[in-house]
Amino acid sequence: MGEMVEVLWNEKYLEGTSWKPGWYRGDIQSFDQDDNAIFIWYFKDRSVFSLDACGSLVNGIIRRVNES
Repeated sequence: MGEMVEVLWNEKYLEGTSWKPGWYRGDIQSFDQDDNAIFIWYFKDRSVFSLDACGSLVNGIIRRVNES
């Protein structure tokens, strides 16, 4: 774990929040293989949210951050 990623959040998933659509950087905290969920700690509001791991990869809404 500890992999830096960016996740694309659109208006549908941000409804009721103060966030704007776009890419948000976070750190993968854990992976639940049984539920196919990854838990990401977001720097923006210092909160952890979960995502469907396979769906996020297939739909291109998560990408690895290459730090050089």
